[in-house]
Parts: sequence; structure tokens; C-alpha cells
Amino acid sequence: MKKSTTHLKSVYCKMSITIFFLAFLLVFPFSDAKAERIVNVPSGANLTNVIHGDTTATGERIDDNTIYLLERDGLYEVTSPLNLNVKLHLRGEEGPGFLPAVFPTPTSTGWWPQVILTRGDIILENIYVSNQNGNVNKWGGIQALGNGTRVEVRNSQFEWDRAAAILLNADSITCIIEDTRVSKMGNRNIYQGNGRLVDTRSKYVDTLIVRNSTFYYLSDRVIRNMGGEINYFEFNHNTGFHVQGRHGVFQLAKVHTAKITNNLIINPIYGGNHPDTEEQTQPDSDNFYIITIDEILPDQHIEIRNNNFAHEPEIIAFWETLDHVSEPEVLEPLVIQAIGQDAVADAWFEELVTFSNVPPVPMDFLQSIYQNPEADTHPENQDIDNVGIHAIDCTYSEDYASFTAADRGFPLGDLNHYPELKALWLTGGSVSTADLQLPQKQLVKVYPNPVHNHATFAFELTKPMSVQISVFNLNGQKVAEVFNGTGTQGLNTIQWSPSESGKLAPGMYIYRFQSAEFSVSNSMVITR
Repeated sequence: MKKSTTHLKSVYCKMSITIFFLAFLLVFPFSDAKAERIVNVPSGANLTNVIHGDTTATGERIDDNTIYLLERDGLYEVTSPLNLNVKLHLRGEEGPGFLPAVFPTPTSTGWWPQVILTRGDIILENIYVSNQNGNVNKWGGIQALGNGTRVEVRNSQFEWDRAAAILLNADSITCIIEDTRVSKMGNRNIYQGNGRLVDTRSKYVDTLIVRNSTFYYLSDRVIRNMGGEINYFEFNHNTGFHVQGRHGVFQLAKVHTAKITNNLIINPIYGGNHPDTEEQTQPDSDNFYIITIDEILPDQHIEIRNNNFAHEPEIIAFWETLDHVSEPEVLEPLVIQAIGQDAVADAWFEELVTFSNVPPVPMDFLQSIYQNPEADTHPENQDIDNVGIHAIDCTYSEDYASFTAADRGFPLGDLNHYPELKALWLTGGSVSTADLQLPQKQLVKVYPNPVHNHATFAFELTKPMSVQISVFNLNGQKVAEVFNGTGTQGLNTIQWSPSESGKLAPGMYIYRFQSAEFSVSNSMVITR
């Protein structure tokens, strides 16, 4: 990206200060810091046995400050819940390959356990958690049960829970979720109120922060705080799509400070606003709202800015065929009262954004819940076979207003979909007009990356022209020719399997795209 000299000096100054501070910490560590004990856990291990067996001869924890390091591409079964009274810290290795997968397996009696039921702190880094048992989803796979504890989740993925990705089932918890993906929550065949990102039950929450994360196919609310109280809530730079929203999207109940900013959600509450349904968003039982609170509190501060909430025309057209269904409201009246009428215009806008590669909204399910309301099951509300969680691409064109609508000129939504811009965002800088000239590699995408059995190369052309896509090793040797022919105007997709080019060793490679209009080179990783 091009940046002004002044901007670069500012970035380099901040980086220099950060590097100096980190160096200072390395040379002069805090005297009370306790060294972390690392336990390497090989793929295939029973994680329950490893962690519960990590005790002294008298059954006490060997070291409460332990990190269990899991292998990339590793598989880790849980045969009974990871149930501790001390901190549980799981970390996946850095590097190529998929995140280590932690999942329940049944006992000899056929009982499927939950995954984490811990009364100490929970720290998950680079971890994939599935709570699927057989063909259905398990209830409450990850529960924080300790009063005053801390939950930290970074660069992780959660799928297949019947209740929520994270259940905060104790008081005064601090929960921070960053750079994480959550999908396929709830029951896949019925229209009901479970399937959330975070559920606080009716507890008191000290701090709840969700930043730079992506979520989709949630059957219920993104945040469920039903009758509880939140001291500080922040929801910033997140991307969501296809949220069934059985009771809304953000149910904040009693909240003292809330900041909902710079988010992009397509198809929130795609079931529509249908006041004749018995179970409704509280406290207003007449309409569905994207954001609700229960009451105005003294010294309350609610900040809602720069959010895009939009629905696809196909969904809106379907609602219009039903007399009792309409587009959901965004701000519940108490929310408007809390932020003030003058702030409503800046709170949200509606712009339909088309993402580069996401699964479609489940129209068969949506039509069925109104055509056959008494049915016990409906077509699945999740198109799980179309695009997997590793292949989701929520980038969108810089031509949209949303692309510059966030604070400091950044795109709305999860900035992990724009690594170069996220790096700039982390420095505290702003995006200039020159910064928005994204590298040309954004014009060519390969997914999934890392590549296992196959990959898709996608690119757009303004007119038909010759195209060549090649793969090189790090020594500059050409090891595969993916495509050599004529591309058509518009979006092109080319399927490729590494096995077509002989047995390519796992590792990093460079793919090169060449056409009459532009040339792009970027990295890709091939796994076993």
C-alpha cells in the first residue's frame, strides 16, 4: 500500500516504541511473573486423560500455570468434560495447517460429554472446538463456571453447539473474544431460541468484549443477556451473516456501558418481524428488534455507530408475500431513548454487501417455517456442505460505502479479512485514500488456504483474455501449471488438486497469476 511520508513516520514511531517496550520487558521482567510450564500434547491424545492426569501423586495440580500445546492439524478427543477448579490454557501451535480440533466422543454407555466445564480461568488460543455429537449438537460445550474468572479466546473457531459458543454461567466474569469464527449454532431443523455466540444467562458480567470476529448460521441471538446485568460491553469490527435471530441479535438487558461500532451484519433476524409468535424479544412484545435493553440505568452510556444491518432482496420479497411478517426493527424504543434521537442517524445504515465467498441464506428453511408452522422438523437452516468454515471469505468490494464507513476510514466488519489493513489498524493509524488502493492480490483469491485435497482459484476479468496460473516452490522452480487458457468476462473459478502435479511436499509455495491486465503473486500452503 502507498502511504504518505507523515503517515509512515507515525507508524514507524509507534512500532519503535512498541519494540523498545517489549525489549525492556525481556531484559527487565517483572519480578513477580511466574514462568509458564508448557506441556506438548501429541495429536490423537485423549485430552481428558492428559489434563485430568496432570496431577501429583496426591491428586493436586502439578502446576496451575500450565499451557497445553496442541499440534497443528491435530485431533483431540474429550471423553469427559475438562472440569477444573484452576486455569485451563489450551494453545494451538503456530504455522501452516488447520487449527487443532477438540471434540467430544461418546463413552461406552453412549453418553456424549460436554467439552469444557471449568471454574478457573479459560484461555483458548488457536483452537478449534466442535460440540457435535453424532448428527446433532450438544448443549453448552464450553461453560465458564467460576465467579470472578476470566475467559480469553483468540484466533479460534467454534462450531456445532446447541446453546452457544460460550456460556458465562457465573457472576463477575471478564470475557474477551478476538479474531475468532463462530458458526452452526442451534438446532438445524427447528425454529427455536437456542444457538448463540455468547450466553450470559441471567448473571452479572463485568466485561464482555468481541472484536474482529466472524459469525454465521446462528439460530438465535448473537448476545443473550436475559435479565442479567453487564458492566461493560464492546462489540467492534465484527462480521455476521444469516443470523436467524429467534429473539433478536443483541439482547443487553441491564447494561451500564455498551459500544456497538463498525459492524457489518447481513440478514440479521432473517426470520422477519412476526408479532403473532408467542415468544418475543423482551421487553417489547410487539416487535423484533436487532438491539434491545430492558431499562434505562443511572449514568448509563450506550454508543452505537457505523453499523450496517441489511437484508437480501430475496428475503424481503418473501416477507412481502406474508401479511403478518415484515422487516425487523433495528433499535428498540428504550435504546433510542438511551442514545438520544440525534444519535440514531449515525447508529446504523442499510447497504446490501455481497461477500466474496459465503454460503447462501437457507430459503427452504425460511419458507417451511411459515408454510408448515406445526411441523416437527424443517429443511436445515444451515447449508453446511456449500462452504466450510475454512473457506469463508467475507471480503467485499471497495466500491461499497461500507468499505470506508468505520472509524478512521477502515472497512466495516472483521478486519481479519483484510490483513494489510488490520496491521495498519493495530498501529492506531488511519486509512488514507492511497491506503485504499489494495494490493492487486485482492483481485485473485485461492481457497481454502492452506490447501489439502483441492483448491479453488477465483479471479475477475473485465473482458475475455489469456490467463496463466502457475505454482512455484520457494527456490523459484515451477512445480505446477494450474491453468493456461482464456478466461471469461466476470468471475472465473478454476478447480485444482495438488495431486494433479505429482506429489507436492507439504509446505509453502508461491502461485502466480498472469493476464493482459495484471500480474499477481502470493503465497499458499499445501498440507498433507
